[in-house]
Amino acid sequence: MTRHEANPLGDIFERSLIIELLRVRDGMREHFKAVLHKHKVSDQHWRILKTVARDEPVEVTAISRTAVLPPASLSRLLRKMELGGLLRRAALPDDLRRIAISLTPSGRQLHDRLAPQIQEIYRSLSERIGSDLVLDLESAVHRVNQRLHALPTCSVQDDELPPRHPRKRRAG
Repeated sequence: MTRHEANPLGDIFERSLIIELLRVRDGMREHFKAVLHKHKVSDQHWRILKTVARDEPVEVTAISRTAVLPPASLSRLLRKMELGGLLRRAALPDDLRRIAISLTPSGRQLHDRLAPQIQEIYRSLSERIGSDLVLDLESAVHRVNQRLHALPTCSVQDDELPPRHPRKRRAG
């Protein structure tokens, strides 16, 4: 008798949608790692380059939303990419408090070198996994995402949270 036959629901952690999505994400990332590493680009940098290349100039908040990067991380990444000569910042003429990001010629060149390689990896993965399965999964995940965003967020009251244990300080 297999573990799943003994417990048809299986281990709740093993069958968690969040865990499965993370596994798919990590599995996909492995296929892109070599190409990105060769160009000294992280997957976060690539998401920023791709987002800005598509619609430049792009406001920082739009990059955060599209590239799925928290604002604090994005700020650090943008600074690093700007220092590396890949991006430039400029205040928007109609509101000097808002910042728009554009690619520099070096950033555009890097994007244009990487984009065909990334597209080829996607094409190859889709072919090997099954393009119907990939399209169905993308569509299902998109629908779930839309429905999740339409739901009110679940808030847990402080008294419902487990007690926090203070961190032990190291002697030293």
